[in-house]
Amino acid sequence: MSQALPFVHVAGLLVAAHPAELAGVARQLAARPDTEVHAADEAAGRLVVTVETDSVDAQEAAFREISALPGVGVVSLVCHRAEPADEATGDLT
Repeated sequence: MSQALPFVHVAGLLVAAHPAELAGVARQLAARPDTEVHAADEAAGRLVVTVETDSVDAQEAAFREISALPGVGVVSLVCHRAEPADEATGDLT
């Protein structure tokens, strides 16, 4: 019997924050090991972010944690993708 491959779950998020707090939110997100900030619209108070985890449960936990960060108004899931870890562009270590 073969063992199932682990999956990498990648979520694309739009994170909205008050424009005056956007830089601080971006720093907090960048400090997370599973999170990358790709773009910022300072005038609109929006960040384009990806979160990479090894399970849907971990994704949900990350969304809750990001939503609870000081300065964050709304976190919107834009896309989600799961692929076997050996095919992913990143790793889980």
